[in-house]
Amino acid sequence: MTGGGSLIRMGCHPLSTVLYLKQVEAKARRERITVSSVTADVGNVTACLPDKERTFIKANPVDVEDWGMLTLTFSDGTKTTVFSGDMIMGGVRNVVETYTNERVAVRQHHPQQPPDELPD
Repeated sequence: MTGGGSLIRMGCHPLSTVLYLKQVEAKARRERITVSSVTADVGNVTACLPDKERTFIKANPVDVEDWGMLTLTFSDGTKTTVFSGDMIMGGVRNVVETYTNERVAVRQHHPQQPPDELPD
């Protein structure tokens, strides 16, 4: 059993991070920031691969997607995009990229390491 498609099973992790960061931002600005719209697309991109081309891709989901994309638009006009897929070589790639008016921050989360603490 797969336990859900890639978007709910793996995409929920970066989505949770983004929603938390928006809460931190809202608190710092003393504003209320909400999700104003959601757009999603899912599919089975590995379904067309014959067995001989699945040497390194072990995913073979049944009745769920193996690829997903989710875009959220927030009430302050900012957006976030979450991608997930079972066809990623080496497994899950937990990366959050944040683009601001002053910098770009790229953070790769490793399950073995606790996340950096954010300042209050």
